[in-house]
Amino acid sequence: MGINTIAYTSENVIPHNLTTMDAQGNKEELDRRFEVLSTSTIVHDRRGSAKVGYLPFVKTIIKQAIIPRQSSAGASDTFPLDIQQEICRSLDFESIVTFSQTSYAAKIIVDSVFPFTEVTSKAPRFLKAIAELGLMHVHSVATIAHGLSSSSCDFCPNFGSYFFPLTGSRCCFFCLSTEPEFSLIRKTQSIEYFGSSSIKGLPSVIAKMFCLGTPTRMTEVVECFSAQKVVDMCSSRRYKIRQYHTASGAQFNLPNPAEIENQNSVLNPLMQ
Repeated sequence: MGINTIAYTSENVIPHNLTTMDAQGNKEELDRRFEVLSTSTIVHDRRGSAKVGYLPFVKTIIKQAIIPRQSSAGASDTFPLDIQQEICRSLDFESIVTFSQTSYAAKIIVDSVFPFTEVTSKAPRFLKAIAELGLMHVHSVATIAHGLSSSSCDFCPNFGSYFFPLTGSRCCFFCLSTEPEFSLIRKTQSIEYFGSSSIKGLPSVIAKMFCLGTPTRMTEVVECFSAQKVVDMCSSRRYKIRQYHTASGAQFNLPNPAEIENQNSVLNPLMQ
């Protein structure tokens, strides 16, 4: 069995801290260390003597102070880190990604937000699906993180195996089929019954729906909104108009009670 040995002279023993030196070290000491590193050695094995020209080159590490990278996150620098993280949690994914790309300091803040790092690292396919629907700007980081970390339905104790992207709610199949919160209304119906202002700013999805009125029940691809959000938007708009009408005393063409009752009677079958 061969034995590998490397011959060193007593003058060529490498110090323990050979690869480090002080920034004020003299040139003589540096030259001596590189001379030791370039000493020829002999390796012995069964095949005889094999000469090795030089030891591997080792770079000298010069000690110096690590200067932190100078960067600014803009107006958010005036807040402590916990307030910055809370602000980031309330941002939607599209906004928080844009904010992280503004500067190095902003990226450090975003990377310290635990819900954001958890969702991006453990649910990339979910984010890809939301991006394909064009809904990255709809829900906040906290809403998405809560929906993914919870296992139960938001409306019952059962396991919630579905995520409704228009409202950010997690639900089971039974609640998805029966709760008005998950009802869809077509864009044409929303404009016809509630006006174009009722869908202004609301998120929508492209869905395949059955045409129950046709004998063959063919499907068509239509743009749909959350029926509950359309009703809430319409009610909020009416409330603001009434408040302004009361405060200013101006005359407005408010919908009469008969018209409101007619709209409600139309909406109820849609939300069934």
